Amino acid sequence: MNEKWTFSIKPIKFEKLGYYGIIGRDVISTEYELCKLITQNILYSSYHEPKSFDMISDLLGINTDIVIEAAEYLEEMDFITKISKDEILSNIYISDFSKEILENRHVIFTKYAKLIYESYLPDLCSFIENLFEVYHSQDIKKLANKDVIFAPDSDLNFFRWTITNFALCHKLGIPECLNGISTFYTKRKDGGNNVVFTSIKNQFKLNFNSELFESSREDLINVLINEMTKISIWRYNTFYDDREKDIRMYITDYYKPYYEIIRNFVLNDKNEMRDEIENMLISSMPKNDLVSKLPSIPEHFYKLNQELAKEIFEVSRDSFPKRFHDLCYAICLNSLSSIDIKNRIIEMLLENKVLKPLSEQQKKTVNMILFTQSIN
Repeated sequence: MNEKWTFSIKPIKFEKLGYYGIIGRDVISTEYELCKLITQNILYSSYHEPKSFDMISDLLGINTDIVIEAAEYLEEMDFITKISKDEILSNIYISDFSKEILENRHVIFTKYAKLIYESYLPDLCSFIENLFEVYHSQDIKKLANKDVIFAPDSDLNFFRWTITNFALCHKLGIPECLNGISTFYTKRKDGGNNVVFTSIKNQFKLNFNSELFESSREDLINVLINEMTKISIWRYNTFYDDREKDIRMYITDYYKPYYEIIRNFVLNDKNEMRDEIENMLISSMPKNDLVSKLPSIPEHFYKLNQELAKEIFEVSRDSFPKRFHDLCYAICLNSLSSIDIKNRIIEMLLENKVLKPLSEQQKKTVNMILFTQSIN
């Protein structure tokens, strides 16, 4: 905990909020509650050690009744544990790194990202070139056929951006390590089963651009159109996109009109497509088929992952309470597939001009693929 920080004068702010696991039906209200400044400071003040309601009230400079009311919701959702009648302990995983730790982590992640880049990216880039040549089409009507990937304007750079990130998301993760985090999931009242994590927004002047690695979110939204038809939308939000992070986008009904627009265009020669649909990748190749075609990671990456996890854990663990050390190590074992590695690889691709900067319009739909059955 930052000893120079004063709650009532300069409250902390969470940089991001995310989940390992399954989100529940009340995700909208949950994220709304956890985005409140008072809620964030109650969780942070009781993170390293238990705090009484009166102590939290003094730290935050607010009435004790407000703390008690907020704590009731947090306890109901298992975001805090009641240690005694009036004492609580935070249950969410909060990263609060010093400047020195952040810069040490940067050195480690950069070293391993370079190793991954040199060993895996040549094969991946060759695969993407071949995929584009064999399966892509600029004509959206070709989606009436199987195994077609509609690429707007036949733009290879846009295609590279999305397929590269799709591959990094689906191939760098090591299943047994991903499963390791699940042992720490909490079953929540709204049906969620997850670990909630966040980080503290820092004000340090670092020797690298930390904004590149501050936030990411990968989603697969499955939408049942009717008894015979379903679609999936894969979306990966990072520093590089510029699209509205509207929580409604995680609700399946939000996407149903999209399919009807595409279907009408393919079958009825209508030109009423929304820009965001016209400009994203659309695939009649099933998602699992595309994943299976991606080049596998080299065998030595499994050892590389262990080495990376050990180094990151060593420099990071003292920032967390001891009760979170096992979870910290489980998360470190997933560093190979983290935003810290993936976006450093993207930066190397940009530096080497394998990828080119995106247009403002492309930033709205990059790293999105709509998977559909053949439309006929």
